[in-house]
Amino acid sequence: MLENRPLILWDLDGTILDASLGILPALEEAFQNRGFAVPEAPVLRRFIGPQILDSLALYTDIPVEYHHEILGEFKMVTYPRHYKNAQLYPGMLELHTELQELGALQGIASQKPEHLVIDVLKSYGLEHLFDVVSGSADDFEQINSHLPRDKPGILRRALSMATSKADVSSSVMVGDRAFDAEAAVSASIPFIGVNWGYASEGELEQFKCPVAADVQELRTLLLTFIQDICSPSVSG
Repeated sequence: MLENRPLILWDLDGTILDASLGILPALEEAFQNRGFAVPEAPVLRRFIGPQILDSLALYTDIPVEYHHEILGEFKMVTYPRHYKNAQLYPGMLELHTELQELGALQGIASQKPEHLVIDVLKSYGLEHLFDVVSGSADDFEQINSHLPRDKPGILRRALSMATSKADVSSSVMVGDRAFDAEAAVSASIPFIGVNWGYASEGELEQFKCPVAADVQELRTLLLTFIQDICSPSVSG
């Protein structure tokens, strides 16, 4: 029988990692290099998290025949120059370490292409803290083409991967965007939001979920989640 362990699934960009420091300048250059106007800052920030092809379709009026051209410029030219500017949010490394020491399983559920998720975790020395990694297919390089692209599919895959390691009937998703919350709802698991990411004002409030104002508040919420699972039931 598999051990019952709490599972905490994490979004990456905007939740663990401030990727805007690398993604935003790379996007600006990609648009400019291909001769397109750079979207206004609030619009450009919406690109962080979802697939870039999806964001180009949703947030710009650029003809679809140019979308792969912009994506290629970003992936092959501009992002490699800027991605190392991303930074871990203060306190996240310590929180992940503490949760691991308390016996929680941790996983990544990110719409970033899976091979890039793994590269990022390795570059920040985080890979040993995560038991499962579920990312997306890569639209440009056709890597891992069998993987899901949508956040609900990515989250369901992470849950499936975790079930081979433990009884994860008690799981929670942590993220910064509505996409993360919607994925949690689709998987019938609770969601905890963070307000230091890339959500628009009021984006998470519709889900009636707790939203942590800082890492310490998130720690409190997650420790309560773990304690509720690990504490023995009290009979009257």
